[in-house]
Amino acid sequence: MGRPRHEIYQLADVKDGEEIALRARVKTARIQSAKLAFLLLQQDRASIQAVVAASDTLSRQFVKFAATIPGESIVDVIGVIKEPIEPIKSATVSGRELHVTELWIVEKAIPQLPVQPDDSEFALPSEAAEEQQSSSGRPLVGLSTRLDNRVLDLRASLNQDIFDIHDGVRFLFEEFLRKHGFKSIDSPKLLGAPSEGGANVFEVKYFDTWLRARSCISKWQFQ
Repeated sequence: MGRPRHEIYQLADVKDGEEIALRARVKTARIQSAKLAFLLLQQDRASIQAVVAASDTLSRQFVKFAATIPGESIVDVIGVIKEPIEPIKSATVSGRELHVTELWIVEKAIPQLPVQPDDSEFALPSEAAEEQQSSSGRPLVGLSTRLDNRVLDLRASLNQDIFDIHDGVRFLFEEFLRKHGFKSIDSPKLLGAPSEGGANVFEVKYFDTWLRARSCISKWQFQ
């Protein structure tokens, strides 16, 4: 776009009427009328509602085009920040809306994804009855479907929460060890066979012998 991009989490502090540019993922797109459509734009855990309204500069065809963008598509957007009449409950930046003036599709997702990230939160304990639905009406996703589409599955809020907890616990351990004179080292792990823990391994040729190697894992030693 040839201009600095904003991060969505920063938009809560942007003044009304300021024009901004950003790149984001389309979480949902819906049409309200022939002249009005709404997009929910997302970056990581932050989201904001984008408004596409027909005007002297935006045609009805543009509104229809925006409303039909498949979810999970990547878009570049230029728009004006405005305060909504009521807080937007579906967005993390609830006190701001982005009124779109220009929009480009960077990477278009396929219209029918094998699994929606939000549906991965309603997982089945087994492969039985994958066609069942949860009490909320959302489809229950089987384990094989989640594993076959792991990139989409990992975007589910529940999985992101797990990663946040894991990252926080690791940070606390590192903080404690550093305060007590330890330092982190990375050492290669070469094994004759996969370990009992079931860690991911890959084969590597080492002195004409194929061994299994684990990815480097941080270890701590006292200085």
